[in-house]
Amino acid sequence: MKKIIKESILNNLYFIIPALIWFLLGGALLLIKTKDELFFPINHTHTPTLNILNDVFSAYGRGDVIAILLIWLLIIPIYRNRQYIITSLVFGISIPTIIYYTKYFFNRPRPISYYGLSKVQTVSWLDNYLNNSFPSGHTLGAFGFFMLLSLFLPKQYKKWSLLFFVLALCVGFSRIYLGQHFFEDIYAGSIAGTIITLMIFATIEYIFNYQKKENQTNKIVALIPARLNASRFPQKLMKELDGKTIILRTYEAITKMNLFDDVIVVCDEETIFNEIQKNGGKAVLSSKEYESGTDRIAEIATTIDADIIVNVQGDEPFISKDALEKVIALFNNSMVDVGSLILPITNNDTIQNPNCVKVVVDKNFKAMYFSRSPIPYVRDEKSNQQFYKHIGVYAFKKESLLAFTQMPISQLERTEKLENLRMLENGMNVYMAVVNEIGISIDTPEDFELAKKYLTQSGY
Repeated sequence: MKKIIKESILNNLYFIIPALIWFLLGGALLLIKTKDELFFPINHTHTPTLNILNDVFSAYGRGDVIAILLIWLLIIPIYRNRQYIITSLVFGISIPTIIYYTKYFFNRPRPISYYGLSKVQTVSWLDNYLNNSFPSGHTLGAFGFFMLLSLFLPKQYKKWSLLFFVLALCVGFSRIYLGQHFFEDIYAGSIAGTIITLMIFATIEYIFNYQKKENQTNKIVALIPARLNASRFPQKLMKELDGKTIILRTYEAITKMNLFDDVIVVCDEETIFNEIQKNGGKAVLSSKEYESGTDRIAEIATTIDADIIVNVQGDEPFISKDALEKVIALFNNSMVDVGSLILPITNNDTIQNPNCVKVVVDKNFKAMYFSRSPIPYVRDEKSNQQFYKHIGVYAFKKESLLAFTQMPISQLERTEKLENLRMLENGMNVYMAVVNEIGISIDTPEDFELAKKYLTQSGY
């Protein structure tokens, strides 16, 4: 549960950070300002028409209306999923109940009974001067409502959360302006709404995660992007290793592991397509030329039924089953968007080599940064810093793969020519699994000669 709450906060910073600033500033105002100084209601007699409008505005933010709004929002595709429906219903039932009993527990009168009608206007349902005020139910509901919408926003739309926070705060201040609440009422309501909603969301998320672990078996598909004319070693995938082409050996090796529900080679030309098909394999042709294998497999991903898609390079005929098992196992953590592999390295030439991509991870092996430069910089040679080489095997949640290919090339990606930096810059959760060996990757003619020797010596 703690981990889910932490991840929910970190993934919702566009709402949480301004909320924390508001909590600090609001608390400071309560310390230095008096009740009267923080109260600024409308101070005039209004018409019956305005009274009716006030009735309507006063309903905005209440839990029962929020429940209706949440159900109405189901027509918006990004909110159309089972977890959102259940969370919104629990929210819509819980918030009005919490508001009702909290007010009676504190039993604090509204400003109208404190100042009288000479200063405070009223609405028809507040003729009872003792109608309870603390905390502001509208503010509690509004902060909860907009935070809930923010929590379910896809990563590429998270900046909308800032607007949601502003709208929630406006609801709170409108309650002072209408003379219905004191400053401390809306301050308490905003804190309560944020915390209660976070707990409701985390609880439902925890239940869903538990059910997934108990019941769900992900459909896992391996896609092998195969480009015939690689720049460093043209037509390498059609080179033969002991009578079989590299691409066919890779396909057969992945298939024999029995880790995947399906294995498909994604080709850019008919030469490789025919090679796989004539040997009983499964291959598809991409519709156009792509800059990366990730973009190529994303096109095919839209047409297949899969939960997790593993991108295995076509020049990796010796990749180990253990390595792929480890990258798939990363998805036991529901927070993972992308999984990949790292290899511990100690050789200084390798560490300094810009063709060797290094990665820094946190204590949970979540990627913090990728670079062609040696990272981290070792200021003290006695630090015994462990360096990691990134291995270019990726596994994606299907929705994460499709979202990634819609993201524009980022500045860091353009600088280092590493597409995984686009993932980090857009807030994707990229986790790494450690392997001690990966097998020979055939990138150059020299690698091809090594592969032939390896095949002869190992009897692979």
